[in-house]
Amino acid sequence: DYSEQHIFEELQTIQVALAADSQLILFSYHARHKASAESDWDLLLLLEKEQTTDEDYGRYVWPLVSMSWSFEEYFSVKAYTNSNWEERRGTPLYKNIEREGVGL
Repeated sequence: DYSEQHIFEELQTIQVALAADSQLILFSYHARHKASAESDWDLLLLLEKEQTTDEDYGRYVWPLVSMSWSFEEYFSVKAYTNSNWEERRGTPLYKNIEREGVGL
């Protein structure tokens, strides 16, 4: 089994490898250090581009999902462009992440 700290460090490492114009944010139970053994890892991936494409999911989301399998964990990844994410300002999800999100 891998510790929460080890997985957090691996996520920081992959953030550096993803893209200079991306931002990876951990939110929910693991960000609050209140996770149970059944908690998934909730991640928000923000991309600095006009719109997301199918290719983006292969390039950015897939490495995170496949990494989660090696830890026998589940990473739930939500990917948005920065502008698309800002359109969600005021939603409960946006407010939650703004309040508790941890940048990696």
